[in-house]
Amino acid sequence: MSKNPLIILFVVLITFIIVVGVVQAFTMDNVDGQWSRIEPNGDDFGSATNDFWATGPGSGDTNFDDPDRIFSFWGAQSWPEVDLNFNDWNQVRYGEPTGTETGFAGQSGFGFDGVDDVMDPSTPNFDTPILIGKFCHFNNPINAADAMEWVDLSFRVDNIQCDPSADSLSPVPDNLLYFTYRFTLDETPNDPAGEDCTGGYALCPHTLGEDTHCPYQSGVNSLGCADRVDIGALPLEDSFTCYYEGSPKQYKIGVLGFTPLADSLQQCPDIPSGEFSYSIISPEESDNCACLYGIVTEVIGTAVELIDFSANPAEMGIELTWETVTEVDNLGFNLYRSQLHIGIKEQLNESLIPSQVIGSLFGAQYTYVDDDLLADGTYYYWLESVDIRGFTELYGPVEVQR
Repeated sequence: MSKNPLIILFVVLITFIIVVGVVQAFTMDNVDGQWSRIEPNGDDFGSATNDFWATGPGSGDTNFDDPDRIFSFWGAQSWPEVDLNFNDWNQVRYGEPTGTETGFAGQSGFGFDGVDDVMDPSTPNFDTPILIGKFCHFNNPINAADAMEWVDLSFRVDNIQCDPSADSLSPVPDNLLYFTYRFTLDETPNDPAGEDCTGGYALCPHTLGEDTHCPYQSGVNSLGCADRVDIGALPLEDSFTCYYEGSPKQYKIGVLGFTPLADSLQQCPDIPSGEFSYSIISPEESDNCACLYGIVTEVIGTAVELIDFSANPAEMGIELTWETVTEVDNLGFNLYRSQLHIGIKEQLNESLIPSQVIGSLFGAQYTYVDDDLLADGTYYYWLESVDIRGFTELYGPVEVQR
């Protein structure tokens, strides 16, 4: 499962900020992140070939291949109160190295280094971008019978304090905030045969700018087909509440997206420049890093007003239709299917179904055909909206007989 790059233009974000017109300030300390087990589904612990977890080097260090500790199980990474050395550059890697590097250094995978001192309390920062940390994809040549398709990263923000104008500086229920995002890897074959891309050989699927699809010529595919990393939101886990004159305001942190770094040795700026994307294109045989930015905002829905969502048998499968009245700040939709009313949901669309009216107050009509070869039976479908801050809202299920 993978998603196409989603570009969030600053003009949309700026328009949103102007419309909201509310400014609050918070104090937040460190952001740390822990990688989950790989592709857990229900009671299945999930795995990838030769998978390992690690922590270190220290924050800001770029010697990624020399961590402080390496573990063969995912739960070894700890939050700061357990061990202060277990929370910088937490990594997850897998595969059998086939390049010049051996061992952990030759494996592929992800790493995250959370930022220290997230917010200056003297700076207004409600609904403005904040730096969460630096993410890297370590893209090394490997063999893997079971590739890593996705893995979740749980974030924790420490020592949150409300605005000084609040009734109490300590938020409710505590001064910690947890949230989780899913990082999906579209791992491509490193070497599609044929240096000139002739003779019917498959072209590389991922490009960047004007780069050619063909490897061995130029750009991101010059060392073989580049991979792609996508980030996607998961349901809300945690929030904090500040009281102003007795009235509660509930807040959460959402991820705005990546801004890629041209050099993995670069540090991330506190203030982003350019565009945010939920995807990065990752060339082979290199460490490909990006800055990850987020936003503090009130816990609200995605401002999608849905007037119809239905599923009906069709000649080619199951036809799903939905209609909206408004889609304020909505990026698009995901669709999910299950044979159980309560159970594991399978995402149908590989890439986000884009809003037809992004940046406007109007609604639209949508159609999607689930053309999988389904056995006869009862099926349930859900619709998920995703807004410009990565927040989601789930609708359904609707039931259909096949």
